[in-house]
Amino acid sequence: MKEPIDILKKYNKIPEIYRYTFWCTFFVGMLTHLYILTNKLPTFDDMLCLNSFGGSFNLGRWFLGILGLVKYKILGNYSMPMLNGMLAILLIAVFACLVNAVLRNDNILAGMLIGIMLVVFPTIAGNLSFMFTGYYYSIAMVLLGAGVLLISQGKKVWMFIAGSFLLTLSLAIYQAYYPLGIGLFLIILILDCAGGKESFQELLKKAFRYLGGLLLGLLFYFPINGFWLKVMHIEMGSHKGVDHMSQVSLQELPGKIILTYQAFSKMLFQNYYGITGNIWIRLAVILLLAGVLFLLGRRSIRLITEKKYMICILLWVFILLFPIGIHSIYIMVEEQYLYTLMIYADVLLFIFPLVLCEKFIVYEKAERKTAGTAARITGILNWLVTLMVLFSGIFYIYQDNAAYLEAELSLSAAKSYYTTLITQIKSLDGYREDMEVVLIGDNQDSTIYEIRREFFQDVEIGGIYETDRVIKGIDRGRFMKYYCGYDQELTEDISGIRQEDWQSMPDYPEDGSIKIVEDRIVVKFSGE
Repeated sequence: MKEPIDILKKYNKIPEIYRYTFWCTFFVGMLTHLYILTNKLPTFDDMLCLNSFGGSFNLGRWFLGILGLVKYKILGNYSMPMLNGMLAILLIAVFACLVNAVLRNDNILAGMLIGIMLVVFPTIAGNLSFMFTGYYYSIAMVLLGAGVLLISQGKKVWMFIAGSFLLTLSLAIYQAYYPLGIGLFLIILILDCAGGKESFQELLKKAFRYLGGLLLGLLFYFPINGFWLKVMHIEMGSHKGVDHMSQVSLQELPGKIILTYQAFSKMLFQNYYGITGNIWIRLAVILLLAGVLFLLGRRSIRLITEKKYMICILLWVFILLFPIGIHSIYIMVEEQYLYTLMIYADVLLFIFPLVLCEKFIVYEKAERKTAGTAARITGILNWLVTLMVLFSGIFYIYQDNAAYLEAELSLSAAKSYYTTLITQIKSLDGYREDMEVVLIGDNQDSTIYEIRREFFQDVEIGGIYETDRVIKGIDRGRFMKYYCGYDQELTEDISGIRQEDWQSMPDYPEDGSIKIVEDRIVVKFSGE
C-alpha cells in the first residue's frame, strides 16, 4: 500500500504549468465567486429545484439525469452554495488544465491567464446562480476538454472513439458547450497552419479527423437520447428550443451562418448578453482581435513567400470558420432562446490571442528571429495581449460581484414585498389558516423598485436574480414558502369563484385588492 509521501511525489511530477494553472484558477475562482458561495442567491429555477437537479431526460440531457438520479439516491441534490460552488470551481480548474494541454501551451503565465478567464467569465457567474446544477455543468466542461484532447492527440483508434463519446456525454449534460469544442479544434488547426511545419495533406487529414470526432459525438448522442426518451416514456420538451436542435434544414443554414457572423460583430459594438456591456471591454476585444489579425496576416505573407499557397488558403478558411464555430449555438437553437449561459465559447476570444502570441514567439525562436523588427513587434503584441486579457479578467471579476450585489438586493426586496403581502392576508377579518389563497393575474405594482436601474448594463448576466422576476409572477408560491416561511395553500386556479366577485376588485396593492370570497382568500394582482 502506498504511503501519503508517495502521492506527494507523484504530484511533484506533474508539469509546473498544470500545477500553477490549477491552483491559480481555483483560488481566483473562489475569491471571485465568494459572494455567491457564502450567500443563498437563488434564480427563479432554484425555487423549483431546492432538492433537484433540474430538467434532464426531457431536455435531451440524459447523462445529467443519470448523474442526478444516482446522487439523489445517495445524498440528495440540495442547492448548497458553498459545497456545490466549490466543486464547480474545482472542476473548472481541471478544465483549465485540459485546455492548456489541448492547445499545447507550455507558458505558465499564459496558462494561468487562461484559467482565470475560464473561471471569471460571466457565464460562470450565471452557472453558479443555478447552484443546484452548476457543478454538473462543470463536469460537462471536463468531459468536453478530455474528449477534445483524446481526439486531437490520441494515437489509437480507441482514443478517437473514446474522445467522441466523451463529447457525447458532455452534450448529454449541457448542449450549449458543444461550440466550445468546435472552437478549440479550430484554434489547433489555425496554430498548426501558422506554424508551417506540416504539409497541406497532413493539415487536411487533421481537419477531417476533428470533424469526424465532432460528428461521431453527435452520432452517439441522438440514438441514446431517443433510447432514454422511450425508457422514461416522455417526449422532448421545448425549453430553449432543444427539441429543434437537430432540425435545421439546408434552406435555413445560410441564414443561420449569417447570424453567427452578426453575433460576432455584436460583441464589438453593443452589449452581447452581458459579455461586452461596457465600452472598455469592447475596446479590449477589438484590440485582441486586431492583434490576432496582424499576426496571422504577417504569417500568411511568410507562407506565400515560401510558396505554401494551399496552407495559406487553409489557414484563412479556418479563420473564417472560427466565428461560425464559437457561435454555432445559433445553428443549434433559435436566437430568442439564447442567454449568457449558452455562449461560453466566446471566452476563446480572450484565450486564442494569448496562445497565438506565445506560439509566434516559439516559431520565431525556431526560425532564429530572436532579434530585429519582427521579434520586437511580436514582443510588444505579447505584452499588449497579456495586459488586455488581464484587464478583461479584472473587469469580469468586478462585473460578477456587481451582479451578485444586485441579486442580494433583489432578494431582500422580494422577501420584504411578500412578507408585507403575507401580513395583509393574515390581517383580514375572518382569516383562517386553513383557507386557500387564490392569486389572480400577474403583479403590475408600479411601486416596485427595480434595483437594476442602479447598475450599468454590463451587469446584466443571464440567470442572475432580478427583482421583478419573482415579484411579478415567477413561482411566487415557492418563494413565499422557502424565503418567508409561509405554507398556506396557494393556487392560481380561479374555478369556483364567480367572475363578478373578483373582477371589480382593484389591483394589488390598492385597498380592497385582498378579500375573502366564498371562504377563499383572493389576491387580485391584475385582471385576466
